[in-house]
Amino acid sequence: ITCSSTSATPYVIWEDCWRFNLLRGLRALTDLLEARAKQVSPGDQSKWRICVECDNKPSVLWSTGSTQSIRRALERRTIERMVTAVADEIAFARSQPNVQFSLSHLPGRENTRSDYLSRLHDRSCGSSTLGEILCRPSAKASPISAVAAQQEPSPQEDQDAVALLSELDEGGTLGRLRESVQIPRYVADSVEVGASISTIISSMESALRIRETRRSPSPVSLAERLAADAFHTDDVYRRIRLLRVILAALRAHADDKKLPEDLTEDLHYKWEEQDVRSTFRSLQLYDDKTSPYLNGDKTVETSGPYVVEDDVVYFSVGTIHGQCCSRLYLPRHASKFRWLVVRDAHRRCIHSGSVGTAAECDDYYIPGLLRACRDFVADCVTCSVARASHQWAHGPTETSKWTMEELARLPPYHTCGVDFLTLGPASSTTPTARRKSWKIITVTCLYSKHTTWIVCDNEDGASALKALLKVQLLRGGLVRLLFDCASYFKGLDFRRKLRVRLGAEAFYLAPRAPWEGALFERTHGTGLTKLRVLLRGQKMKNLTPDQAQDYIDQ
Repeated sequence: ITCSSTSATPYVIWEDCWRFNLLRGLRALTDLLEARAKQVSPGDQSKWRICVECDNKPSVLWSTGSTQSIRRALERRTIERMVTAVADEIAFARSQPNVQFSLSHLPGRENTRSDYLSRLHDRSCGSSTLGEILCRPSAKASPISAVAAQQEPSPQEDQDAVALLSELDEGGTLGRLRESVQIPRYVADSVEVGASISTIISSMESALRIRETRRSPSPVSLAERLAADAFHTDDVYRRIRLLRVILAALRAHADDKKLPEDLTEDLHYKWEEQDVRSTFRSLQLYDDKTSPYLNGDKTVETSGPYVVEDDVVYFSVGTIHGQCCSRLYLPRHASKFRWLVVRDAHRRCIHSGSVGTAAECDDYYIPGLLRACRDFVADCVTCSVARASHQWAHGPTETSKWTMEELARLPPYHTCGVDFLTLGPASSTTPTARRKSWKIITVTCLYSKHTTWIVCDNEDGASALKALLKVQLLRGGLVRLLFDCASYFKGLDFRRKLRVRLGAEAFYLAPRAPWEGALFERTHGTGLTKLRVLLRGQKMKNLTPDQAQDYIDQ
């Protein structure tokens, strides 16, 4: 166990380097044992074996009580300061229960790691030590010049620097920066304070992750690499502007000129038209169609669609007014930048589809624009949610729950279909109007198609149970009943009473296949046709329930 020079402030440095490590180590050890004794129960029988090895042989001989002559070489000052402290610490450690304590000498040649760590901060570094250099406030800053070392940056400069890098590094996609806070200061004050070129290049490379791609089989343009880490096209333009400012600062530094002030104005959010042209030139240099025009290998045709202006290729298009205009040509291979352009256009048109998105991309000429917009809209979550419609993922269930072979082996009315039928105006809600219509419950055998109709007072679960009980007394059976999905049929109370009073089990039609009710509802048409003849000339309100039941039985 070693201690540094800051942990033994009452003693001088050269004494602390080798004499008082034993004392500090024992103190830490006894603190650990004391804390353990307070937290562990008295009945704990776990044993500790403590072995202390020290390369200071005089300290070990005195601590173990040896009478060798080398003990006499121990300084009186060391004895006066260590005797009481070490003795108390060793006595406390040995007094702990289940602790085996030993103290032995370890030769210095075998104690290489502890000896190296104890002397690490005292290593000579020029005219001072390593510890002194690390404790200096400016140790982490890169030495740029004597003038820059005398100028301490103001808090406002640091805040502006952090704001600039935060704007360039949205979402933390650019990774860690080695000289993050000092990058804008190097750019803006490179001429005045004399920033080194190597420092600027290293910082720029760390901020934008620029790497050589000479060995790559398919090199990627700088703008395309920036678009891979950008959120929208403005990010790419601002980072291109930052690169232009850095290059301008390097040229000014090489020519001993001052950097123009308007170049660094509003650097963290402003970009110009020149930045857009630089971005497209970077993309067009890697395109097979446009690179020959920029390199001078091919001449632009006079009547052709391509036009070269300001070292950038434009594409001539016509307008609805019969005029001709030139737009920046965006190559097909720039997939990441094309995705950013389409994404910005899709946000501006408020998710109005592929045609609306393509209409917003009027600043550039993009080959295959409509196809790119369709692919983007197909992956847009907002558009998918807005245009979502309710659809069934699976088809309807089977038409019948039981086969005719199975029903043929069962007695009549064993499996029946039950439904309500209204005779008269269906929209009868008042007591006066209720007399004009009659509620009839129909029970049809699914095998023989024989049907029984019973007049009910109301269309509810209680009336249905009363009518079904009457049908069971007349026809028997009613073991399995098939209902539609009406609320009075699907209630828990209705199913419980149906099981208790009739001994029947309820089944229901599939909500997505209402045509299954035709198994027992097809007799409704025949019965209503017959009743229409029998009730001709009769008034519904003058019929009593018994009279109505007689007509229904006929």
